[in-house]
Amino acid sequence: MESIKELAAAYCKAHALIEGAVKDKTNPAFRSKYADLGNVVDAIKPALTKHGLAFVQCPHDAENAAKVETILLHESGQSMSLGTVTVPVTKHDAHGFGSALTYARRYGLLAAFGVAPEDDDGNAAAKAAPKGATSSGISPLVEMKQDALEALPVHRRESIRRIGADLEALLAEGGRDKEAGEIADALSLEEQLALSSIMSSSVRAKLKQAIRDVRATKAAA
Repeated sequence: MESIKELAAAYCKAHALIEGAVKDKTNPAFRSKYADLGNVVDAIKPALTKHGLAFVQCPHDAENAAKVETILLHESGQSMSLGTVTVPVTKHDAHGFGSALTYARRYGLLAAFGVAPEDDDGNAAAKAAPKGATSSGISPLVEMKQDALEALPVHRRESIRRIGADLEALLAEGGRDKEAGEIADALSLEEQLALSSIMSSSVRAKLKQAIRDVRATKAAA
C-alpha cells in the first residue's frame, strides 16, 4: 500500500484552518439559505494551498445519476480518494444532469473536508432568537435536513435515521466512541452528510472527533 504520510500530515494541518462556508444563496423550494459550490471551494482552497494540497473531482458513469469522486492530491505526488457521492438525476436533460453534478460536487467537498455551512445573516440573528432557532423560527438542523436528505432516496432516509439513533446511543454509553466512529466512517460521504444533518451539534461534534480518531489510527498503522 502506498504511503500517504506526507499527505496525511498536510491534510491535518489544513483541516485545522478550514472554516465554514457562508450561506448566501437562497433555495426557493425551502426558502432557506445554502452555501453554493463556489462558497464551499472558497472555504477550502486557501488552507489546502498553504499546505501543498489540492483536489480534483472526477465524474463516473452512473445510471440516472451524477456520481463524483473527490481525490486529494499532495505536492509530494501522494494522493488519496475521499470517496464518491451519487445524486439522482430527477430531470432527464442537460440542466437536470448539471444540477445533480453540482450537488454531488458540493456534497462531496462538504463531507470530505468537514465544512459546516454558515449563514452570516443568521449568525447575528440567532443571538436574539430562542435557543435552537433562527430569526425565522426554523431550526438550523431542519434547514440542513431538508437540503442533505434530498439527495437520498426515501428508503435510505429511514435507514440513516436508524443508524443515527444507534450511533447516538453508542456515543452516550461512554467508552464506545471508537465503535461509533468505525461505523460512521464506513458510510458513504453522502450518507455521512445526511447523518450529520439530523444530529444535535454536540453529538455531531463528538462523532466527527470519533471518525478523526479512527482515521488517525488507520493512518498510523
